[in-house]
Amino acid sequence: MDNQVLTERLQQVIVPVLEDLQAELVELDLVRTSGQIIVRLLVDKLGTRINMDECALINRRLGDIVEEQHIIPDRYVLEVSSPGIDRPLKAKSDFARNSGKLVKIFLREAVSGKIEWDGVIRGVSDTEVSVEIEGQVVLISLSIINKGKLLF
Repeated sequence: MDNQVLTERLQQVIVPVLEDLQAELVELDLVRTSGQIIVRLLVDKLGTRINMDECALINRRLGDIVEEQHIIPDRYVLEVSSPGIDRPLKAKSDFARNSGKLVKIFLREAVSGKIEWDGVIRGVSDTEVSVEIEGQVVLISLSIINKGKLLF
């Protein structure tokens, strides 16, 4: 099974479990090593921060479902952790929640010849993030943002 198919199948299982626990999937990463697959999940609580006990509970619940449904045909390791202060910004809601803060944005395509931008989030629409960079506001399409991160 290729990574894209496996990722989609895992998301179908993960999202309802997380919603039931008032948590959200921040990032899902699959790493294939010799003989096994590492499934790395960054999860967070809605409106607060997730703790280690909650990560362990999510790991157990998801592990049981993956085993019962034989989702991963190979040996695997399931890692569930908190994104911590270095939480990646990916969704529109991530950028909106951090409006007014200094961020670094990594793009899939260049805007004005650059694929990385540092600036302050000034606004978010359904399709774009407004970032103030050196006194100028640059509109960046959400569709070309790979991720962002807060700068401290």
